[in-house]
Amino acid sequence: MIGCPSTTDLFFGLSFVFMTPTRFVIAVGALLWTGVAHADGGVGERGTFAIGIDRLFGLAASTVTVHNNGNESSATTTELGLLMARPASLYMWPRLALDYAVIDGLTVGGAVAVVVGDSSTEQNNVGRDGPTRTGFLFAPRAGFAKGLTGSLGLWLRGGITWFRVEGDGFFRQGSVSASGHTTGLSLNLEPGLSIMATGNLGLTVTLIADIPLMGEQVAEINAGNSRLTSSTDERLRNLGVVVGALGRF
Repeated sequence: MIGCPSTTDLFFGLSFVFMTPTRFVIAVGALLWTGVAHADGGVGERGTFAIGIDRLFGLAASTVTVHNNGNESSATTTELGLLMARPASLYMWPRLALDYAVIDGLTVGGAVAVVVGDSSTEQNNVGRDGPTRTGFLFAPRAGFAKGLTGSLGLWLRGGITWFRVEGDGFFRQGSVSASGHTTGLSLNLEPGLSIMATGNLGLTVTLIADIPLMGEQVAEINAGNSRLTSSTDERLRNLGVVVGALGRF
């Protein structure tokens, strides 16, 4: 499977966020100034906008299942993502999120992430460009939100996620090169809690279940004027618990 970039990772959404500690502090600080105080810890009051950075860190187990020519193989990875660490699973990419309460208790919205990465190697004092990767993820959703106490709210969300990750330059020798891409669609269940540290800034703690509906990996080898393409059925399941940043207004 085409994974996450191995060097520079950029996350874009409704605005540009470069995931370094300094930029992260700025982004969270900006949330402090969004919104007005609410009477409870929820985001379900009609007319409320909730903006945030989902899946900043957490614990998850991801399973990749590949079907090829009647054969099936799978591999499971468990990881603890810590803030700026590069996740092994694309479902653990931090993403920018926006949700809106259309009526009391009902929210609609989504999250988006873009990842761009490249790499380089050096051998015998000669530099060489390594593989480049780009990825896009879009996750529309709807939810039920209800305040429980002055700082705590229930937020049950569900939706779908579509993603595409492209890679180029995995192999280069003379006129031969290799590239490929992975696409997928999943059902997402996200029951969780909103915890407001102030009237307008807080955290989300969410259980996640990303259940694959479809997926495909395509590999392409170019050799001069010849091109060889192969595809396999590849599906990614992701289960875990994650924490995100939340602001409301």
